[in-house]
Amino acid sequence: LRSLEDIPALCSSRVSFDTLLSICSHNYRLRIRKTLPEHKKKIPDRIQRYLKGQSIVDIAFAEDFSPVLLARQILEYHFKLSKDEISAHIKDTQSVADEELARDLQACIDSDSFYSPDS
Repeated sequence: LRSLEDIPALCSSRVSFDTLLSICSHNYRLRIRKTLPEHKKKIPDRIQRYLKGQSIVDIAFAEDFSPVLLARQILEYHFKLSKDEISAHIKDTQSVADEELARDLQACIDSDSFYSPDS
């Protein structure tokens, strides 16, 4: 189980969708935690890609990383926001003054089933 797309094919009368979703979520979060040090080393490169116009979601998917966590890293390391400010912007993208960044953050939330505030 690597993604939500794997779940419907595995559902049966013995294993519920919710059980498979829980397993998938656990596996995803475990994989992200294990690879986080590698991903942190790549933050400068990812910020450069973002500044050149690539969306945060596209960068995250290309790097097999969480869009919401990458958005948090960009907000912290490039925009120099505090953890509280980052959380506030992730929870309420309309609080972001930069409309393009707000749209990008919303796209991250919409595309991240495991680390978005809605999950």
